[in-house]
Amino acid sequence: MAGHRLRRRPHLGRHLTAHGPLAGGTLYAFATGTAQALAVIHEAGVVHRDVKPQNVVLTPAGPRVLDFESPAPPTAPV
Repeated sequence: MAGHRLRRRPHLGRHLTAHGPLAGGTLYAFATGTAQALAVIHEAGVVHRDVKPQNVVLTPAGPRVLDFESPAPPTAPV
């Protein structure tokens, strides 16, 4: 159910279309949050393989990476 609530939030692609590129502190906070999310995903042994603006949801707590429909095994080339 939590994933459904996240999908209703604006994703990065919509934000960029509406407001333009991120800059300054907002860009650094977003980049840091996304890197942390991907580190956790990789520590769990998952390779996402489809990170794109539409798969990054913006939340008050920071970015959330979604859409794990076709992850590759950790040993697959990226």
